[in-house]
Amino acid sequence: MPGYDLWIADYSSVGMSSVNVAAPGGDYFRATGTVQDAVLGAVPIGSEIWNAYDPLHASFPGITVTDQGAGCIYLNGTSMAAPHAAGVAALVRQMHPTWRSGAVIAAVEASATHLDCPANWLPLGSADERQRCYGGGGRTSFFGFGMVDAEAAALR
Repeated sequence: MPGYDLWIADYSSVGMSSVNVAAPGGDYFRATGTVQDAVLGAVPIGSEIWNAYDPLHASFPGITVTDQGAGCIYLNGTSMAAPHAAGVAALVRQMHPTWRSGAVIAAVEASATHLDCPANWLPLGSADERQRCYGGGGRTSFFGFGMVDAEAAALR
């Protein structure tokens, strides 16, 4: 991930019993100092979330964008990562409608792109739950089995 010196957001869950796979969630300003480090999501103009973010456009140009009457906002967090992972699982389920949940989970995990523990990791402080990334054999406490991969999962 070129440009990133912090590979997981400070609000990320970690641990072998907590993380099965990772997904893009974005984290404002972590890599390039722009809001575009977040994930672009469609949001109805005039909705509650639009009205909360659009006033920030003056301070953070590009946080909200419109195109042909449609609105999009750069958002970040687990609210962006969870739909990525769920979407990959839904794709596997669509491709294999008779598979049980365990088989779907196994396909998502097996098709994920492995991510090693970040080199030179520095926690934010002594209370940071992300003190240390550990693991091996294709699984880490930060990224589980790795970054979800929709194409690889669909081909299983």
